[in-house]
Amino acid sequence: MIKLPRTSVTIWLLVLILTPIGYGQSLHVKALPSISTNSIYLPFHFTTTRDNITLEYQFDLVHQEFPVDQYLIHSYYRGNFTAVSEISEFRWSNTSHAVAIGRNYINSGPAIRNAGLFSTFTPSLNHVGLNSRIFNDWKFEYQLIRLDDRQADVGAYKRWLYYRRLQFSIGKNLKVGLKDVVLSTGLQRGLDLTYLNPFALFQLEQLHGNVEGGTVGQNNDNQIMGFDVEYLYSKNTRLYLDAILDEFQIDIEDRDHVQDVFGVTLGVEYTKSNQQTFFEYWFGSPWLYTNGGMYTNVEVNNIPLGYLSPNAYGLSLGRMQDYAKYKVDVLINVHKQGEQTVNTPWDSVDNRIPLLLSNENWQPELDLRLGLKNRTLLKEIRVTYNLLNSEGLFLILKFSAFDKQWTDKP
Repeated sequence: MIKLPRTSVTIWLLVLILTPIGYGQSLHVKALPSISTNSIYLPFHFTTTRDNITLEYQFDLVHQEFPVDQYLIHSYYRGNFTAVSEISEFRWSNTSHAVAIGRNYINSGPAIRNAGLFSTFTPSLNHVGLNSRIFNDWKFEYQLIRLDDRQADVGAYKRWLYYRRLQFSIGKNLKVGLKDVVLSTGLQRGLDLTYLNPFALFQLEQLHGNVEGGTVGQNNDNQIMGFDVEYLYSKNTRLYLDAILDEFQIDIEDRDHVQDVFGVTLGVEYTKSNQQTFFEYWFGSPWLYTNGGMYTNVEVNNIPLGYLSPNAYGLSLGRMQDYAKYKVDVLINVHKQGEQTVNTPWDSVDNRIPLLLSNENWQPELDLRLGLKNRTLLKEIRVTYNLLNSEGLFLILKFSAFDKQWTDKP
């Protein structure tokens, strides 16, 4: 691996950021640090755009004990501090198509907070993405995601997530999305052309694929199907459903040995001028995301890519009110969680687990935000309780250290 001097990296970064000036481009630079007890989260965000091309980059300095908006992937510290490239993405887009490469957050489907894949707290992911409007209201999305490398005694297992979604409309008020996902992993495994095929069914490709050695006779890929429905009930109210199916026993004789594995989100959203209210119920069955192969759980660095955990369910209530001088956001979550996690070894054969949790207590989460619009320095006062697996109560203050935009027309 070639190591560039730190000075060289800094120079290239400055060239990359300052190049837009004078070439008919726009440049937006902002720094909105947050502080709490013995903690600081300092993001430097850069966005530059010219015509149909956008470059977005966010570099974070973190000494973190309090939760931020979404999980951050990091494991290296020096002096209790770490640096993270949270976002680093190059995008091209027009009115019908968009292509992106790099690292960014991925959302899919109609759910606001809780979804079986790519929820609002899913961390940023390394990906190559395509969004295309085929015709009228038909939309196609494809994501090739590199999760990580898992080191074992025999070497490194490469992990890739192939994801696609087709959305179409039925009438004026109903939208339907069909999802197909497969996580492939194997010893030094590269890209699989069968999964890059935009029209082949992942389930059939996975069933016809080779079984990797060392996985106790189990296929080394984990395939998930799903669908979502969004219905515009009235001008201000929409109802939605988001569901994924990880394991379904077609043969009757198999049902006595392996239970069905699935996840579902039911939600309603009400919006009107300067306010938004939503309510979601989500459910993740036992053994969701896990699989008989090695490292075929749907997660990255022990962080779930969908629900909080398998064998868990909960409720979310959100309320946003926008006023002239300030903005109020309230989020209340409660959930029950069993002993399973995304790292639980797959052992679902003749090991049926009840869907409902009878002995576990409801665990509350709270997120209160007061956004200040007319303040020069202090921009937000936030109070969280047990949010994103943090423990206890946090008072978090967000400031605007720098926020400036330049546009130079050709």
